Amino acid sequence: VNGVEGLKVASMPTNSGFYYKGYAAFYHADKFRDDHRNKQSMKARSFIQMNRFIYVTDGDLLGGQLLFSVAVPFADNYMKMYTPTGTMKSDVNFTLSDIMVQPFMLAWHGEQWDAMIAVGGFLPTGYFDHKRMASVGRGYYTLMLNAGGTWYFDDAKSWHLSALTRY
Repeated sequence: VNGVEGLKVASMPTNSGFYYKGYAAFYHADKFRDDHRNKQSMKARSFIQMNRFIYVTDGDLLGGQLLFSVAVPFADNYMKMYTPTGTMKSDVNFTLSDIMVQPFMLAWHGEQWDAMIAVGGFLPTGYFDHKRMASVGRGYYTLMLNAGGTWYFDDAKSWHLSALTRY
């Protein structure tokens, strides 16, 4: 799930080695708008546990550290759609979702700033069935480009502003 990185989103570890980051995301909805913009009742719930593994190399490329990242998500989706005549359809799915791989990441660290760029994508490893509402996979490969930075306002690096863009 994009958007769950939190504080210092564009800052990568400075020391070489393996790192683990765990993310948890929960989503709930009880209404949606149909094609005619009418409100419809539904129940949707999704819980995602993302396990991200980062390897920081000793290598230097273009003045930055070379990193690699793999994120392995597990998702638990539940959906139930209602019609005026009663329950239309319901679906539950808990399984591995689409894995994100970033085989090329570069990170730079200055006295008052950090910056990073990355190229990666999503692999269709999650279960996907276009007839199932709660499919956790999407069924296709997707390219993802990242760029971001962090600016530290004090020498202790306790106050900062950080932004990461993904396309």
